[in-house]
Amino acid sequence: MALKHIDLTIGATTTQVIATHTPCSWVSILPTTNLAYVGESSATSSTVFGTRLAANGTVPFTIGPFDRAGVNLDEIWISGTQSDVVHILYTTF
Repeated sequence: MALKHIDLTIGATTTQVIATHTPCSWVSILPTTNLAYVGESSATSSTVFGTRLAANGTVPFTIGPFDRAGVNLDEIWISGTQSDVVHILYTTF
């Protein structure tokens, strides 16, 4: 297992966390400034989402931990204010 992080800058459209298939046992997502929406596809938006993350979050949204068959980072999409940064901390198998 390896602990890694990504500082994801939200684009003009919904942004995929990572394009590479990356199986993870645990994921933490924390927006820095404005609301962010997390979902499973490029259709994620302020009206179609899995969860909404509070602006200026102090408590991250977490997925896991999983012993096996966790979540893949390439299946997580984030929508929000363009150019905002979302901090993602994760562990790989």
